[in-house]
Parts: sequence; C-alpha cells; structure tokens
Amino acid sequence: MKNVDENYPPTLLLHGDNDTDVPYVQSVLFAETLKRNGVEYELITIEDGPHGFDGRNGGLADPENAKVFERVLTFLDKYLKG
Repeated sequence: MKNVDENYPPTLLLHGDNDTDVPYVQSVLFAETLKRNGVEYELITIEDGPHGFDGRNGGLADPENAKVFERVLTFLDKYLKG
C-alpha cells in the first residue's frame, strides 16, 4: 500500500469474506488506498467465500460463480483491450 500513487495501474481485487488465510480486511484497506489515490479499481467480495473460492459449489456451473467470472472479464476487457 505504501507504493500506491496516482500512476498505479487499475486493480481488480477478489476476496472471500470468510478467508482464513488472508484477512478480508486487507483487501478492504487496499481498496481504500486505491480510492484515496484516484486509482481505478474494483473490489469483488465473495460472500462466505474461503481463500480458494473459485472451485467451490460446482465452479462456473454455479450461477453466482459465473456472475463473478463475468465481472472479472468485464474488468479485464475495460483495462487490457487496446
């Protein structure tokens, strides 16, 4: 967070709020830092999500997981397509 300034690249944060490996608050604090510095970002919170949430409940066959994946693709399209 100490290296974030207005030149920091757009950042996508995905975090399960039930992560027992990396506290969810770390992503919240990082998002606040990005916002304070005018950096484009998105914080996607996975409700009740653990650390490794991408394979839970059937992967992309689960509608909630598919919605998150669509948000990821939208973010990447916005910032990586030239």
